Amino acid sequence: MDVLTGELLVFVLLAPMVLRPFSVKIQGVQSIAVLPVIALICVLLIIAGNGLSVLLLLTAAVSLVFFLSSIPSLYRFISGIPTEWFGPGWKIYAVFLILVLGASAGVVWIYRPEAVPLPADVTELTVPVTGSFQSGFSTARNMGERTSGTVYIWYRAGETVSGTPVLYLPDAGASMAECRVTARLLASEGFVVIGADFNQSRYLEQEISHPAVRSFCFRLSGGLPWFFLPLPEDAIIREKTRELTALAELVESGGLPVPAGDGGGSGPLLLFAEGHAAAAAEAFRLLSPRERSSAFYLVTEGEPGLPESEQTMRIRFGSGGIASWAGLFETVIVEGTPGQLFGFGNIGILQPLDALLLGGKPDREGQQALMAASLAGRYFLRRDMFFRSGSGSE
Repeated sequence: MDVLTGELLVFVLLAPMVLRPFSVKIQGVQSIAVLPVIALICVLLIIAGNGLSVLLLLTAAVSLVFFLSSIPSLYRFISGIPTEWFGPGWKIYAVFLILVLGASAGVVWIYRPEAVPLPADVTELTVPVTGSFQSGFSTARNMGERTSGTVYIWYRAGETVSGTPVLYLPDAGASMAECRVTARLLASEGFVVIGADFNQSRYLEQEISHPAVRSFCFRLSGGLPWFFLPLPEDAIIREKTRELTALAELVESGGLPVPAGDGGGSGPLLLFAEGHAAAAAEAFRLLSPRERSSAFYLVTEGEPGLPESEQTMRIRFGSGGIASWAGLFETVIVEGTPGQLFGFGNIGILQPLDALLLGGKPDREGQQALMAASLAGRYFLRRDMFFRSGSGSE
């Protein structure tokens, strides 16, 4: 909702400029010419902090048009010219801008982020990290130190149900910050959930360091492949495998402020992956020195590169819950339809218009995210109980 507030604030800042020709009271207030400049700066700051979406691009485009239209008034204000005349042509143009402003504000309001009741007892930590995939990552120690990414940690207040954290790996179509609703809901099940956004990750031919901007451009590459060229799928899987390896090394180094669970870290390695990242998680799992890891994959039906063995359980998303004997399996694969947009994080919650343009739909009240977190939480709990009982030991 912070992004929505920022977008509406931008429209409020732009309104006096187009209302000025029709109001005698504010026609003499020349400082109004500065407001479009402030609005444009606000939009850029919102994009820098939250990444891109269709609505933010719309807001930025409207702000830019208003800024360019305000340049003559801004020049008069800076030059100290006391008079400004609004002729019939400018008034007609102002009416057009009023219509554009009202329509844009209406679209932003209609496709605002979904209101999702999030658990209040879950804490979210953001930990900046430095380093590289070649040399390894570590937590940033100095305030002014240049960072290479951000690690996100979610945990519920009080005792956790597993001593091993859940490592969350989003697909290339979503940054970790864009998966925070599902991660937070999973943490409310009693798990410590850890994910990361690395600035050096690359899914496109173009190098884009901002994770949320990078994921938006990757989604855009489906419609504009001549502008944003995605890397081959096997290259993206290798990149996601590097991310998961780096995250696991960060966790195992003990440098992250991860709450200790009551399991003492003796349980299996827990993985949660979406979309194509599931193939990367599976490659990592098979090469991991830690025995008997467990993975929960949320994928579109027919996703390649996933295991087919007696240690794998497949279920349809929405067909029911997790069976009591699910803890016997090393891997649970939950398959959905293309319209459920698995691999795009919480796009149906945070960016409903983007979800519609991708062929999906808004995730009303976060029901899809809640179901995914519930299925994963129940599987991990049953898997943890399986190991605690001694059934998983050789």
